[in-house]
Amino acid sequence: MSNFKKYTANPFYMSNSLMILLFFTGWGIWWSFFQIWLTTKQGFSGTQVGTIYSFNSAITLILMFVYGSLQDKLGIK
Repeated sequence: MSNFKKYTANPFYMSNSLMILLFFTGWGIWWSFFQIWLTTKQGFSGTQVGTIYSFNSAITLILMFVYGSLQDKLGIK
């Protein structure tokens, strides 16, 4: 319990925690409506939407490795 009080007393911890919470909340809300928007407003079929989602996942995996190697070279953990 003392660790919890120590971390929550730090204003940077609280602001960063709130920022991460709001980011992922916004991302989750946006991502749930992305498929609906693509099919109704843009006219994509289900197969095309699946291709877009797959392409996004593949690019994300590649960028994770690039970002990780960049952090390793900079010494950031």
